[in-house]
Amino acid sequence: MMLIEFTGVPGSGKTYLCGIMADMLRDHGLAVSTPLDGLAGMSPLIRIPRKFARIALFGLAHAVHSLRLYYTIARTGQSSVLDTVRSLATILFVLSEIDTHRRRDGILLLDQGVAQSVFTVFYAATSEIDCTDFNGLPVPDLLVEVDAGDSQVRERLEGRLGRQSRVERDGNDGVARARTAMERMRKTGFYALIPRKESLVNEGSTENGGIECALDAIVKRILHDK
Repeated sequence: MMLIEFTGVPGSGKTYLCGIMADMLRDHGLAVSTPLDGLAGMSPLIRIPRKFARIALFGLAHAVHSLRLYYTIARTGQSSVLDTVRSLATILFVLSEIDTHRRRDGILLLDQGVAQSVFTVFYAATSEIDCTDFNGLPVPDLLVEVDAGDSQVRERLEGRLGRQSRVERDGNDGVARARTAMERMRKTGFYALIPRKESLVNEGSTENGGIECALDAIVKRILHDK
């Protein structure tokens, strides 16, 4: 299994671009799994029980690892007990998806992967943390880092149905705080271990193919490597 993840501040366009890349890879005959596709659009009555069941099963099956993660997250001084639980649940859910697909052939493509989960921990952190603390997490083969201007990010967040992330709930300060959290994630030992990283600036431009042209170039490099 090849693991490809997207990361970026909420509102940068990760889910949209992840969907385009999935279609491009499938057009080249590759088997691509996107298990998180459409999750945010599900009714909470479906999404929450589904996620809770996956988290509980994975946590029970990997109790020691889950407790270590809890300890690591707690050491960051999360803003509240609820934030501690959310951060742990986010990581465990992603790990459960990776664990489910790790013995399968093809590509596992995540718009909210391990890197983004570590970002969520730092977003709610109030203290410094040793940058080796997340080294035991599975490392993606490729990390696509998406960025966009603050005004575009805010516009996209305001256009969402409901408040899907803590960044939206924090209002004007959320985007700046998110960028700080992303920089902290990039200083971790986990990030340093990622063998390949690609950057995309999602300006929403359609000139000369815009962002799709840049995505196509990344897809061609993936095909070449395979």
